[in-house]
Amino acid sequence: MLLAALFTLFAVFLHATHWGRAVYAIGNNREAARYSGVNVKRVHARRVRHSGAMSALAAIVLTAYLASARSDTAVGLELPVITAVVSAASTFLAARAAFPACCSVCWCSPSCKTPSASPA
Repeated sequence: MLLAALFTLFAVFLHATHWGRAVYAIGNNREAARYSGVNVKRVHARRVRHSGAMSALAAIVLTAYLASARSDTAVGLELPVITAVVSAASTFLAARAAFPACCSVCWCSPSCKTPSASPA
């Protein structure tokens, strides 16, 4: 439910706001966006902040789901996470929506299913 709400929020935000169009413009051609009057550094900094906030939210959801916070909670999830990030980055750099690509990679990857508890 949270993922669907965030998906809808980011889809509307990216397609209906000036900042969202600036993100797409930077992803398509950074120099052309700069010449069009987009402050590339500020938009990039804001994009990094949003990415960090979503990472923090994912960590909170995972911790709540497992009902524990240990240093080895996500051991074994490195490959799916890297796959999702690379897929989203390549899609973003091609000036397409990165969030749907990231979600589709996570939903399709068999190792992104319910995390299993590691033996103690």
